[in-house]
Amino acid sequence: MNNLKHLFVLLLVLLVVFMVLGCGLLGKTYTLTVGVNDVDGGLVHINPLQEEYLWGTVVELTAVPSAGWHLFEWDGDASGTDEVIKVKMNKDKLIIAVFDIIEEESGFAGGDGTEEEPYLIGNAEQLSLMRDNLQNHFKQIAHINLKEYDENGGWVPIGEEGQEFSGFFDGNGFEIINLTIDRSETNSVGLFGYLSSNAVIRDVALEAASVTGKYNVGALAGVNSGTIKNSYAVIIVEGNDNVGGLVGLNSGGEIKESFTKGQVTGGSEVGGLVGDNPGGLISHSYSEAEVHGGGVAGGLVGRSAGNIEFSHAKGNVEGDSWAVGGLVGHMSSGNIEDCYATGDVLSYGWCVGGLVGSSYSSSSISRSYATGNVTAEENSAIGGLVGNNSGDIADSYARGEVTGQKDVGGFAGINIGEIVSSYATGKVTGDLNKGGLVGKGTGRVFFSYWDIETSEQPQSAGGYGRNTEQMKTGEASKTVQGDLMYEDWDETIWNFGTEEDYPYFIWQ
Repeated sequence: MNNLKHLFVLLLVLLVVFMVLGCGLLGKTYTLTVGVNDVDGGLVHINPLQEEYLWGTVVELTAVPSAGWHLFEWDGDASGTDEVIKVKMNKDKLIIAVFDIIEEESGFAGGDGTEEEPYLIGNAEQLSLMRDNLQNHFKQIAHINLKEYDENGGWVPIGEEGQEFSGFFDGNGFEIINLTIDRSETNSVGLFGYLSSNAVIRDVALEAASVTGKYNVGALAGVNSGTIKNSYAVIIVEGNDNVGGLVGLNSGGEIKESFTKGQVTGGSEVGGLVGDNPGGLISHSYSEAEVHGGGVAGGLVGRSAGNIEFSHAKGNVEGDSWAVGGLVGHMSSGNIEDCYATGDVLSYGWCVGGLVGSSYSSSSISRSYATGNVTAEENSAIGGLVGNNSGDIADSYARGEVTGQKDVGGFAGINIGEIVSSYATGKVTGDLNKGGLVGKGTGRVFFSYWDIETSEQPQSAGGYGRNTEQMKTGEASKTVQGDLMYEDWDETIWNFGTEEDYPYFIWQ
């Protein structure tokens, strides 16, 4: 009897203890922290999703891999490889979903190379496989680090002459990091060596790229005859000739909505975006790269025989020889429209301009401007907009200071072409043939002006000199006798001057 009584008391005590502890646990709350090893790899759905969970709550976690990825395992306070797991909350927990790139028999992360199902690229090895599939469609699905390809000359460009890349590559906004090419005796180098006229490259992001080659050198492509859109490169690029931050030789290709930052160095035809642009189109693109060329060097393009529109350059440009410009070094033909350059231009040669170093008769410039200072102290044909102009220039202006030895102008150093509805305001310094608008030339100049106060020049080989107030307000005759300044200028292009500023473009 006593034993039964003792047992009853013991059970009663245990029940009280259990109830006390149980009530404590039932009121206890815990946190659940869920993460992924790579944000590109996928995500995790949590059900129920709460800030805190009561003791004993069961939470369902569902791993959702991105295209081309799979769940490798759960890590932390969970384990296994099933995409759906259940977790009982009895403490604070940290759980990581570990995703990994799929590698199918093709070697890619998925797809079949068609337009509808492009090959999926998630790592450096899969990117390199593109060279064996030059006509297919590809899509990048993760950031890619090419550090493992930095030895023995570095990355081997995809596509070569006669075997150009003619497919479609969508970078999908993911970065390609640490592209390294060190091939100083090799031509046509870049991530791609050659892009054919059928090639399309878009949404490619090159970070920390270092590329060295001989001729036709660019971070994205050595030679481009296709289409490049919405791509950029942060770069150090070096080469001999046809050296550009993005593309070395843009041979009839199209580049749009793309840009570069960094530095570009070369011998001739050197540009922040493109080295040589024979017959190609560059639109809505820019460069902030610093450019140093032996000759024919520009902030955006070294030499151009194509068209450039709605584009600009902000980097400083330095050249050792002929034809150096803030935007383009030399225009042999083609058009520049709605463009500008703001970097300073320094040259130890001749034909130096804030926008263009030299322009031939089959070229034209319109609705464009330059604001950088231009310096070539011991040489000739130095201008705030164009150093030596043989083409047509309309509706443009230059605002930078210009310093040269002879044939120095606030707008054009030498003009044997035509200048219409344009102006200059920068200080002009030179020894021989210097002018507020044009230093020297027999070309035609219509409805164009220079500021005689800020330029410190009372003369010019063309145009009309006006004081600062007149330049800003237009309150002066356009000739010695006649209508007011700017009345012949196109009001759909210009916002006319005020007491505070000179005329500028509506699109600015």
